[in-house]
Amino acid sequence: MAYNRKIELIIGQNTGLGLLISDLNISFDIIRNYKLEDNTATFTIYNAKKDTRKKIVQRNNNIILKAGYEDEGMGTIFSGFVYEGSSKKRGTEWVTEIIANDYGKNSINIFKETVNFSYTQGIPITIIINDIVSLLGITVSGLENAASITMNNAKVLSGSLKNAIKNITNILKVNGVGLYFDNNEMVIYNLGQQNSKFGIVNISPRSGLIGSVEEIIDNSSQNTKKKYSFTSLMNFKIKPNTLIKLTTEDTNGLFIVEQANFKGDNFGGEFNCTVEVTE
Repeated sequence: MAYNRKIELIIGQNTGLGLLISDLNISFDIIRNYKLEDNTATFTIYNAKKDTRKKIVQRNNNIILKAGYEDEGMGTIFSGFVYEGSSKKRGTEWVTEIIANDYGKNSINIFKETVNFSYTQGIPITIIINDIVSLLGITVSGLENAASITMNNAKVLSGSLKNAIKNITNILKVNGVGLYFDNNEMVIYNLGQQNSKFGIVNISPRSGLIGSVEEIIDNSSQNTKKKYSFTSLMNFKIKPNTLIKLTTEDTNGLFIVEQANFKGDNFGGEFNCTVEVTE
């Protein structure tokens, strides 16, 4: 159970096959959030060859990290693109550091691009959503959750793409539907409901839980739902909007993931995820 860490890092242009790095020392720190927040990832790769170092630090390279265990398999932890990278020699080692983003980082340059969309009254909002994801060049899931929503009035989306997305997000919210980006995918989901296309992940002392479950107290929030934080062994099935069944002596129930922070190193040290969940 959960033995022999495995990591695969794939980096390359979207016009061809990427480089697969799996036998070098790789560490990573990744944050994924189901709100329109900053989803970021940092990677450190040790002692890559000169040609490899040159290729993998190129800005806008696609970058995919898969992680897991030999006996449990691997899954995608992060899918995005290189924002910046550099290589430096430290002592006897060459150290390559990469900062990567996905579309959940709402300050990336493409969100600054100007759009000018016009829509007639009564048009399904799913048409607008498809126009946005087509412009971004990504996929969308959960579109059926917005299928019944239509525009009450004619709509013009003019200005930055970021503002257009915020506008659509607000319309969805009024109708009980949410929108977020994760791993280069737009996800549409029902607000306040414990339903998820990702299924249920069981977490207990016997299934990955490290230490105890801690309640998060936020006196500034008007949300009365309880929030908790826990750390588990690396688990690629945990992602924003995943349902978590927590089973401990003090905490039992079904919760939904708001944020997951994945930290790992295939040569030792941390290999886990710290998760924030809500009722």
